[in-house]
Amino acid sequence: MDFLEKIVNEEIEKIKFIDKVDLYKSKGCSDMILKILKQNKNPKKFGIMMENIIKNYFELDVSDTTECDCKYKENRIEIKSSTLLSSDLFKDKYTYQYNSIRKNYKYDYLFLCNINITGLDFYIVDKKTFWEYILTLNIRQKKLKIGILEMICYKRIKDIMIRVDNRKQLLEYFEKN
Repeated sequence: MDFLEKIVNEEIEKIKFIDKVDLYKSKGCSDMILKILKQNKNPKKFGIMMENIIKNYFELDVSDTTECDCKYKENRIEIKSSTLLSSDLFKDKYTYQYNSIRKNYKYDYLFLCNINITGLDFYIVDKKTFWEYILTLNIRQKKLKIGILEMICYKRIKDIMIRVDNRKQLLEYFEKN
């Protein structure tokens, strides 16, 4: 065994693969969050499950189009959810990342769900404010030119997001906007 192979083997021995469920457990997450995370084996099904949780919790209506996830009266809502990034959980940083937010979809509001250690946090912003803000950021993504934000971290957009904890707060937000 040469010197490089020895170093590689030693480093591999130091690393133990821990899945996201174990990482959340190690941080003391709730049973509800563990149940949610255990369903995260298929991203498409997981996204649909999170959309259904949000629709039911906030008593939102099913969308009549595939270009948004749900609606309230005439307000069309796009839902994105995110678990904490595993690499940051190791460092006790809490980063959420959303993928594939499309400008050309027919929605009026972007609704985000952060799946954290203690529960679910919900945020909303109107589409116009979101995209105007995105254009002020120095984001270099090829698909952004055609209205597809491939990924964005919550910390980059937190200043424009409005927290809503329940249906009453969500309805108050809609009334103001």
